[in-house]
Amino acid sequence: MSDLEDFREFLARQTEAEEAIVQGDLEPRMELWSRRDPVTLFGAAGMNQSGWEELSKTFRRVASTSRT
Repeated sequence: MSDLEDFREFLARQTEAEEAIVQGDLEPRMELWSRRDPVTLFGAAGMNQSGWEELSKTFRRVASTSRT
């Protein structure tokens, strides 16, 4: 697979994950992230976290407030 094909595949997965989190399903997004340190989130509104345990808490909080 070429780099461009890899990117397109990832972009499709990321798009699906973003659509899912708006509906309260955070699993597709969480599957995209590494579980190995150092993993860091530099998110909007001060949601800056480091380490998988903290990131997963943030993702769960975002998903719980995003349900439509």
